[in-house]
Amino acid sequence: MHGRLLSTCEYSEGLRHGSWEQMYGNGAVEKAARYVRGEKIGVHEEWWMDGSPRRRETWERGEKEGPFVFWYPDGTVNMEGTYRAGLREGRFVFRDRQGRIDERQSGLFRKGVKVAELP
Repeated sequence: MHGRLLSTCEYSEGLRHGSWEQMYGNGAVEKAARYVRGEKIGVHEEWWMDGSPRRRETWERGEKEGPFVFWYPDGTVNMEGTYRAGLREGRFVFRDRQGRIDERQSGLFRKGVKVAELP
C-alpha cells in the first residue's frame, strides 16, 4: 500500500505473543488483540472502516471467555452474549439489521446448549 503500515505484531518462538494490530489502507485500526504464546487473551476488538465498532470479544488462554458483541455497520447490535469455557452461557440475543430479535438463534444457553427461548 505504497509504504503504509498495515499491521504490527510481536512473535516469540514463532508464535504470536504480545500486541497485534491490523490497519485499513487509510491507516485506521481494523483489529486489535493480544496473544500469549499463540493464544488469544483479553479483549479483542474490530472496527468498521469509519471507526465504529464491529466486534468486541473476550478471550482467556485461547478460549472464548466473557462477553461478545457484534455490530452491523450502522451501529445496530447484531449479536450479544457471554461465553464460559468456550461455550455459550446465559442470554444470547441475535438481531437482524432492523434490530428485530431473531428468535430462532436467540435464547438462554447452558454449557453451549439452548435450554429455553428468551422470556
